[in-house]
Amino acid sequence: MNKGAAPVNMAFYLIIAAMLLIFIIGGFWAGQNSSDSQNYVANNVFLSTNLGVLGDTENTFTDTYLGSFSIGATKANQTLANVESYGIKNGFIGHHEWAYEFNANNPQAAYLNFDVSETNLYGNLIVELNGKKELNIKVLDSVSPSLKLENIRAGANKLVIKAQGSGLRFWAPTIYKLKNIKFTLNDYGYHKFTTTFQIHDYELNGFDRAELSFFVTKSQREEPITIRINNQIIYDQKPYLRATPYTILFSANETNLKLGENILEITTGENSIYDLENSLLKVFYFGVPNQTSVKRVFQVTNAQYKKISKDNYQGLIQFDNKVYLRGSLEIRLQNETTNHTFNLFPSSGLSRVFFDKQHISRGLNEIVLTTDGSMEISDLEVMLVEKQR
Repeated sequence: MNKGAAPVNMAFYLIIAAMLLIFIIGGFWAGQNSSDSQNYVANNVFLSTNLGVLGDTENTFTDTYLGSFSIGATKANQTLANVESYGIKNGFIGHHEWAYEFNANNPQAAYLNFDVSETNLYGNLIVELNGKKELNIKVLDSVSPSLKLENIRAGANKLVIKAQGSGLRFWAPTIYKLKNIKFTLNDYGYHKFTTTFQIHDYELNGFDRAELSFFVTKSQREEPITIRINNQIIYDQKPYLRATPYTILFSANETNLKLGENILEITTGENSIYDLENSLLKVFYFGVPNQTSVKRVFQVTNAQYKKISKDNYQGLIQFDNKVYLRGSLEIRLQNETTNHTFNLFPSSGLSRVFFDKQHISRGLNEIVLTTDGSMEISDLEVMLVEKQR
């Protein structure tokens, strides 16, 4: 037994020595390979950085209060509009009125209440329902008119609050500042809610998102609530009663939002009843930012310039982009002898721009990015790459 142990021990030691030798050689080779790879990157990348946000990423919103109303088989007073404040004016340099369109099935009565918080009394305050005057007088500030509207009808109706022109005072419009505008309809029968809302150019150009929110305070859930904007369905469910509001997000594309008037419709089946309260439509948009620029400096060595001068190499600018407000992006390469601009209109994602040796020079170069939009730029790299054959 002892005589056989020596060869076994010797074989064991030889195996261990062989493994150590392989490990040492492999490690040396990997180190050499890693070093070559690092040298390759260092020799071919002029600049690698994150630029962060260019432009303003803060959005704002406009809201349209839709009030409280019932849909389905209902018999009740419905508050169709409840507006906190609104400015009415009419003059040579501007005209602003409040208009509200609604449908009635079998209307019994309609009421309009509001407060006048400020006026210059240059002209009358006018209330019209379906083109017929319900009020046409000068209303002092701190007065709170309460009107029972006479010209209500089944079908489509339009309620307008406006001001008479300022007459010879052409330099200043008639102004009425109203608060707490409340419009209530007493109607019988099956109800759906239909209204229009305005989208202005600055909301559409800087559109971020929109949301419709409401509380459900009564629910006879035989059929779902269906909500359409411009005849596009954004919601089709049976909501439960709950203490928190329902909020439906939608985009401009999926609802065909357009400049000017858009249509919102909320319906359910004839065997259901839903009471919705404090319904609110919000449109979030980015304001038009000032033009924003950012500059970075990079060095081009003689070896790098010789490489880009070869036929099989070219320059590449690439970056990841998250767009908040889409706009143009100007990329300028400049130095003491050259100045070249690339113009993009990028979407979110990876962007790439190729350049040649005439766009850079040996020594110090600058890259300047300028946008009139709002975007976050990360992983910006300026480098040499082989041309694709």
